[in-house]
This record gives sequence, structure tokens and C-alpha cells, in this order.
Amino acid sequence: MFLLDLPAECILHIVRKLDNAKDILSLACLCRYLYPLITAELYRFNREEQTSSALHWAASRGELAMVDNFLREFHLDINAVINNHTPLMLAAANGFQALVARLLSEEQLDVNVCNSWHQTALHLAIEQFHEDVAHTLLLDCRVDAEWTAWDDCTPLMAAARNGLDKVVQALLDREHLNVNAHTGFGYTALHLAVSEGFQSVARMLLLDNRVSINCKDRLGATPLWWATATNNSCIVHLLLDKDEIDLDSGTREGPPLHNVVQFGDLPTIRRLLREPRLDPNLTDAYGNTALTRAAARGDLRIIEALLQDCRVSIGIRNHAGESPVMVARRFGFHIAATILQTSHRSRGVSGKIQSADCQ
Repeated sequence: MFLLDLPAECILHIVRKLDNAKDILSLACLCRYLYPLITAELYRFNREEQTSSALHWAASRGELAMVDNFLREFHLDINAVINNHTPLMLAAANGFQALVARLLSEEQLDVNVCNSWHQTALHLAIEQFHEDVAHTLLLDCRVDAEWTAWDDCTPLMAAARNGLDKVVQALLDREHLNVNAHTGFGYTALHLAVSEGFQSVARMLLLDNRVSINCKDRLGATPLWWATATNNSCIVHLLLDKDEIDLDSGTREGPPLHNVVQFGDLPTIRRLLREPRLDPNLTDAYGNTALTRAAARGDLRIIEALLQDCRVSIGIRNHAGESPVMVARRFGFHIAATILQTSHRSRGVSGKIQSADCQ
């Protein structure tokens, strides 16, 4: 008797004894009328013995119709994990938005499975700059928007770091989101947006009243310090528009004013000096004031702008015992040294401000 002459029940019994997917497929290809019957057994084998690898293959290549067929007809495991990834994670990491939406329609989907790097599908979409995919994921209330990945970053922090406006806004729309979560180094979403120079993201965060604008990292740097350290005057002015902004907190490198002086940003220097809460005489770890930094640069515009502020002390010496005049001379900026010395004498040799305008 030929194999194909056997009843279908017998053939299925034989198929179920096979332990190799290739053998099952070969048998399915023997006869057209047996193909649908044996194919169902092939995918049952794939689901039970091969961790639904066919679904992973289709998801990694964006095969929407194939994935849909696997789920509806053959009930492959949508949460199966192969190489630390589920089908949803593969689709999200590769930017297949329509496929992600199809997978999200399944009630039994676990949307928060993470890989060995502690990244969920949402993290993977954000890290790969797939903004529309991440936004689609966030439309599903099951998605954990505060899951922390290997680098201590929440989705909001990762989206801010990558400049994904649409994702940041979708996250901020979540009422109970912790917008001030920070990494082990103390970076918040605002720190990351500012340090990477994403003005639109920084503006979104600053418009949210929950965001702390004076949070400090482990070095003591605030978002304003980072904005000045990266010479991003647009973000600096956004921050200065906030009444409660901390103008003086900084790091060993000095307060924000030191950074602005170092970059020679005269408009921002003038803006800072207009702030009555600013202390222009703060020093860095080496005892240098903003005026000392300006003297080391020999920039007459900045020196004159600082000297116009009666709060600026000319006689403060750094830890090497040098005043701004001495620093200017050491670097060969003789005109700057003369201007500083003349101004110093006009205020009195003590270096204290005696002008009637300051009383």
C-alpha cells in the first residue's frame, strides 16, 4: 500500500511521530490535497517544539500578512522568546509600525517583556529612532512608560536624549508619569535634552509644570549649566525665561556664567548680568571668577561688559594668587590688563565696589 492511500487520520498519526520540521514539510509537499492538513501539523510542531520560530522570522522581516495568518490560523505563541526577543520586540526594533499595531491588537500579548539589556519593545523603538512605532506603542495603556533599561534610562529619558518630539509629548501626556526620574549619574530627561541640544524637546519639558528645572546631576550641574557648557544660547534663554531658574549652581568648572564667558557669548552674558539674583563673583575649583576667565581670554568686549556691572569684583585672586589684571598680563593681553587696572583703581585699591550707583 502506498503512503498516500492511507486514510488522513493515519497520515496525521505518522506526521505527529516525526521530530523534524523538514520531514513534515517534505511530506506535505507530496500531495496537494494533504498540504493544508499537514501544514497545520507543521505549525503545531513549530509552536510546541521550535518556540514559534516561524512567527519570529516573519516579524523580523515585516511580513504582516504572514504574521496575521500565523496568529489567526495556527495560533503561534505571540509571547515566545528567542534570543531574548519576542515578535513584538523584533517588529519594534526594525520599525514595522503596521505590524506592531497588529500585534498590539492581541489581548494575550505581553507588551513589557524585556531582553537581557532590560529593554522592552518601547525602548528598542526609541533607541532605533523609530518615532512612529514608539508612538503607536504608547497608545496602548498596557505599555509600561517608566520601565528602566540597562542604562538607567526610562523611555522619556531615552526619547529626550534622541530628540523624538512626538514620543516625548506622548509620554508627557501620561498623567502619572515620573518626569524627574534620573540615571545613576543624576541625569534627568531635561538634562539629556539640553546636553544633546534638542531645543523643541527642552521646550516641551519646560512647559510641563511637573518638570524640575533646577535638578542637579552628581557633579552638581543643572540643566542651565549644561546649556551653557554646550554653548546652546537658544536653550539658555528658554531656561532664563523661567523665574525660578537657579543661576549660580555649577560644577568644579564654575557656575553657568563661567561657561558663557569661555565661549564668548556676549548677548547671553548681558542677559545673565541683568538678573539681580546672579552672583557674578563665584569661583571655579581653582578660584577663578568669570572676570578672571575673561582676562585669560583677553576678550575686551566681555571684560567691558563685566566691568559695567558694579557687583563684579576686580581684586579677587585665584588659588595661585593671581588677580584678573595679573592673569591678563601673563597671557600677554596688555590692553585688557590696562583696562582692568584702570577700573580697579577707579573703584579703590581694596577692590570693593564704592560707586554711588551701587548704594
